[in-house]
Amino acid sequence: MWTVGFLMTFSTSASAQSSFEEIVRDARTDSPTAQMSAADLDIARHRKGRSVARLMPQINLSDTQTYRVNNPDRYSFGSDEEPDCEDDPTNIFCLPLAITDGQITLPENTLSNILSLSGTLPISSGSITNVMQQNLSKQKTQVQVDAQDERLVQDLINQYAELQYSVGALIMYEESLMLAEETLRAVEGRRDAGEATALDVDQAQLDVDQAALSIAQIERSLPNTLDQLALTSGRPAEQDVRVCPFSDNIDTGGESLDLARATSLESVELDLRMDTLDRTSARLDILPTLTFIGSLSYSGNGEDFQSLSDSFIYDNWYVGANLSMTLFDGLNRHHVRREAVASLEKTEIEVETERRSLALEDQKMALDLRDVAEDLDLSARAVSLQEREVTASRSLYFDGGATTFDMYTQSRSMLEQFRLQYLGLQRQQLQLTAQRWIKAGQGDALLETLFARERAHAAAIQCRTVSSQ
Repeated sequence: MWTVGFLMTFSTSASAQSSFEEIVRDARTDSPTAQMSAADLDIARHRKGRSVARLMPQINLSDTQTYRVNNPDRYSFGSDEEPDCEDDPTNIFCLPLAITDGQITLPENTLSNILSLSGTLPISSGSITNVMQQNLSKQKTQVQVDAQDERLVQDLINQYAELQYSVGALIMYEESLMLAEETLRAVEGRRDAGEATALDVDQAQLDVDQAALSIAQIERSLPNTLDQLALTSGRPAEQDVRVCPFSDNIDTGGESLDLARATSLESVELDLRMDTLDRTSARLDILPTLTFIGSLSYSGNGEDFQSLSDSFIYDNWYVGANLSMTLFDGLNRHHVRREAVASLEKTEIEVETERRSLALEDQKMALDLRDVAEDLDLSARAVSLQEREVTASRSLYFDGGATTFDMYTQSRSMLEQFRLQYLGLQRQQLQLTAQRWIKAGQGDALLETLFARERAHAAAIQCRTVSSQ
């Protein structure tokens, strides 16, 4: 991306550095966006698990321990054969008494225990369709996460393109500084020989100062761009970044791209499926709810009387089913069904509208990219012509003095403007291409192409390492 006949290659730094491929890979797992997306998926997964749990039997275990204190003053005593407690209206407790050796044995304090195991299993159309709804909701969350990932990748490409532009401009001004310093020495020599004026020397010094100032401004702006990239990607702010060109011939996608995998289209299509299920659920809501129930209990207590050890145990169990349905609910379910039908009709329109909108937007971006490509060709031609102009004006000034030094510096300034324009068009092409491919749901294919080109340029030592320090 930096080659129009004016960029030179240079070696990378030996310090730790991150490539664009490493930045994207780490950002997709470590960035705040990626971490929040992972949390969203966990939430959706557990919501689905909660809906599935409603289809499982609910099993409950209870254990009740009761300690009973018997107060002898509150008992009425009948005969040992037929105890009669009805004669005393103030009686609270009436228990049979035990007679041992002609003596009445009072009941002791007792400890009783009840252990129960019960279960219910409700089956309804609502619980089944709820599982299906939560499954679609989980898929919708995945699409939303994919959309967040696409925005993350778009931001990373845009910020990396800004770095490429800054580095390309930095290289250009470094070349300009070297040339301006060389020119200053030559003009000073011509002045000493009486072939140049002091004004020419001042103009040459001004060129040196302007190039140095441009370099300083870019170097001061680079840390801010790197910090923003670090914030987006979640990488350490102090880590160096290796900036490589991607070359000029980026595949912009031609006249049209396959839009079937576009996340925005997948999102509204999932909405359509969810609304279709809602309509079905509303229709099935009139079905009754069937509930299976069952219970098993164990009961027992200790000694009832001091001299009579009488422990007893018994088991109790039951199974059954319950069928229930609402006969009239104030027409609530009728309105629910009509609402689901209307929502479905609306979503069908949204799906068709999204398809048309995607196609139109893709066509517009294709036309914009075609215009950018044409501008790049014109800009490259302008750079080439201006380079020849600079060479010619330099020769005319130094070899025969047929032109003024001011004309030479003006031609060099124009060349810098053309080169910056070319770099800006390269940046625009990359950002617009990324936007188009990502919008079509094909961002990964574009990334693989960019990664391959980055690796190729890195192997050829055509990258610059920049640091926020």
